[in-house]
Amino acid sequence: MLMEKTPPKKSPVNPADCRLDGLLASLHRSLRVHDVLSLAAENIMKCFGFDGTDILLQDSETQTLRLAARAGLSPDFIQETSHTVDSGPAGTILKTGRPLFLQSYPESPKKTGHYAETDGPVAYAGASLTEKGRTFGVLSCHSNSPRGFSSEDRTLFEETGRQLGIALDNAQAFEQAEQKAHRYIAISRVITATRHLGTLDWVLKEITKVMVQGLGFDMAWIGLVGDREWVLGGRAGFGACMKPKSIGVTFPMELPARNPALEAAMNQVPVVCRDIDTVSDETFRQWLKRIRAQSFAFVPILNGDETFGVIGVFYLGDQVFHEEDVRTLSSVSEQAANAIENAQLYDKIKTSEERYRTLFESAGTSLVILDENNQFRLVNHAFESLSGYSREELVGKMSFFQFFSGKTQLPLLYAEKGIAAAAARNREFLLQDRHGNLRHVHILTDRIPGSQDLLVSLIDMTRERELERRLFKSEELASIGELSAGIAHEIRNPLVAITTSVSLLNDETELSTEGRQILDVVKEEADHLAAIVDDFLKFARPKKTVLQIEDLNRLLKDVVKRHKEMGRKDIEWTEEYDERLPEIPLDRHQFQQVITNLLLNALDAMHQGGTLAVKTSLEERPDGPRARMTLSDTGTGVPESESTKIFQPFYSTKEKGTGMGLAICRRIVAEHDGEIFVESGPGSGAAFTVSLPIDTLKPTPDER
Repeated sequence: MLMEKTPPKKSPVNPADCRLDGLLASLHRSLRVHDVLSLAAENIMKCFGFDGTDILLQDSETQTLRLAARAGLSPDFIQETSHTVDSGPAGTILKTGRPLFLQSYPESPKKTGHYAETDGPVAYAGASLTEKGRTFGVLSCHSNSPRGFSSEDRTLFEETGRQLGIALDNAQAFEQAEQKAHRYIAISRVITATRHLGTLDWVLKEITKVMVQGLGFDMAWIGLVGDREWVLGGRAGFGACMKPKSIGVTFPMELPARNPALEAAMNQVPVVCRDIDTVSDETFRQWLKRIRAQSFAFVPILNGDETFGVIGVFYLGDQVFHEEDVRTLSSVSEQAANAIENAQLYDKIKTSEERYRTLFESAGTSLVILDENNQFRLVNHAFESLSGYSREELVGKMSFFQFFSGKTQLPLLYAEKGIAAAAARNREFLLQDRHGNLRHVHILTDRIPGSQDLLVSLIDMTRERELERRLFKSEELASIGELSAGIAHEIRNPLVAITTSVSLLNDETELSTEGRQILDVVKEEADHLAAIVDDFLKFARPKKTVLQIEDLNRLLKDVVKRHKEMGRKDIEWTEEYDERLPEIPLDRHQFQQVITNLLLNALDAMHQGGTLAVKTSLEERPDGPRARMTLSDTGTGVPESESTKIFQPFYSTKEKGTGMGLAICRRIVAEHDGEIFVESGPGSGAAFTVSLPIDTLKPTPDER
């Protein structure tokens, strides 16, 4: 059958009864081509009493007629949806420019054109769709039975075709205007995206999204020419079939260009294709099939004579790319070129900023950036450690001058209006940190070019100044030691003569009792003076420290045992040893002297007896574990005013003391990188504590 069966006609239909005027008015009110065609195909058939209608639109570029709408026709009746303009009744109408009316097809059933074979004669009426000298296509109506056409029918049908052409022209004009507006909006969105500071991949992704969402393409893809390898590699894509694997495809750039994308990139011209079967490169064709593209276009992304890459857009069906589409894509590619250039520059700036920020943060020197009001704008980790404040507490909240006391003559960093001409400074000052500690800092300042900010570098010289102080002190002590040792030797010789003379005089039988008492006093004072000289020589010329791994608990037990055996009955001893203590590096003989001196001091402090407690423990500290030894007594104690003086040479609270015992203890402990301190109060006893690092054995001076 030619067409689907319809109910038998009761009587010829009068066009006036079909309200054709209303139909034509509806056609002219429709703003879209699809709506115009659908309305016309369904209602023209009814108005003229036909059994089927089809509308063919002409493609001037391909010289074909394409089925655009139909009504009442069986699918079997349509042999092809597209055919050449020189075949069938529609081709005759296009050639002659006149309508065609056939009461029945001659020599039926076989005909040319896009209609299938028929089983009997049918009537046909066709008219061209024209407006302003332009032919859009052909309106064709079919009847299942022969019928005649009056002159009024012919005139009215021809006028209907012309009115349908006018409606199509208006609808196409509206859609073109709408598409142009969409293009402008899309290009505006592309410009907005390219002006946004972001990564290159983000910008390219936004451009492909605009191609699909704003311009109506089914998919979009952007490939860039590689910096190191000469390939065209996918960087961004958007659309239903644009999966990551399909987006990241690469094509080697070889001459001659083997596929449309490379042709657009290497020849710097747009390339349009409506059928993927015309693509010769099998690899590229398989990629197109994977993304289900049927028609596509590529435009180059150019920056002067340099090709950055290409923009590709795709349709899933056989759709036409018009010149306006290519011009729009070219405009987008210009913006893409600017975006790529800006993004590359942004990446370079960001990389440079990250590099300098890393240098700023990782520098061992304290660095700060100050604004024109000397407020902190930026600080690094080193300055946080130096000042004791976090950057959240410093930046925008504190002034640089708050860290320097009024006595510090800090140079004026800024003039009254702007930075002083001689901005660079190179001096040393005392900085007071969060805890009130004074730090020696060497300050260097310089202006940051192009801004009102100042870069300040602070080098912490506190340790160096302390080492210098110690060096001067040690040199001074060394000089005093050498001088004192010589004097001590000179004193010892007369003392020996005095002691010998006293012994000889004691042997005289004629010596009176009073004389012997005087000689005893002289001998006692001479012995005391000799003891002072011996202790002084031990302090001034100490023996070389030789470290060996020793058990502190065992060493302490041995020394305590000897003193307990020869000690007093009125002393109660308590001992507590931490068995967790590992063996540590010690000079055994020197440390025995430290323990002995501390025990003797404790015993001397308890004239009327008391308790002497000995204790060791393992101390955990941020700088590492330490061995701790404490000797405490219940004696007279040490006044707070004297707690720092008792470790000084020749300072003694005993009537017959030399004042060198604790000084020697402090020197020996210092040689072991340890600490010694006292906790006491008048009448509450004293506790002397020695803290030693737990470390590997250090080499002796001879082994270095």
